[in-house]
Amino acid sequence: MRCSGLAVGCAAAAAEPQAVRRLSESCVKLYPDRFWRSGYFIAGALVFVLGSGPLLTIIALAKLGFTKDPNPNPVGCGILAMFTFWPGLILMLVGFAKSAGRGSPPK
Repeated sequence: MRCSGLAVGCAAAAAEPQAVRRLSESCVKLYPDRFWRSGYFIAGALVFVLGSGPLLTIIALAKLGFTKDPNPNPVGCGILAMFTFWPGLILMLVGFAKSAGRGSPPK
């Protein structure tokens, strides 16, 4: 049993029974470029980056020594990250799941 590209449940061999060939024709193919074009994925990535970015930036700047306090307490940025991390991740997963469809890849 051999699959071409990234396919889930795909079997492509000429000598296989008819039931397996029907499964092969109806398999779900994943196209890596398609989820980048999904509105859900883009919205989720923006929410994720804009929500978690400030907290991660403050943490990185503190570790690199650019702040006077080596252990800052960015409460506001932490609350922003808390409220945007999971919704952003869920939106990205929904966009990826919706992009895993049947048919030819986008042009």
